[in-house]
Amino acid sequence: MTERSLAFNSRRNFDMNDLAKIIQLASKYSASIYLEVGGRQANAKSLLGLMSLHLNEATELQIKSEGPDAEAAIEAVAAVLEQSKQ
Repeated sequence: MTERSLAFNSRRNFDMNDLAKIIQLASKYSASIYLEVGGRQANAKSLLGLMSLHLNEATELQIKSEGPDAEAAIEAVAAVLEQSKQ
């Protein structure tokens, strides 16, 4: 399993469009991709899962991935999260 920590400090809360971007991107990879916040883990390809994490403007999160394209999947999801911070 490949992991990456991300200190997330956005100016705003995530909305449905932000979550949809993450899901669409994560779904392009065959690897399993998970976001973990405060001990809660959700599949990055699941809307309900991501909604349950309550991503907000001050969040420490882990991106975890396992599979043949795990490294690329983590980098792509991290890039989307970084863009959403602005």
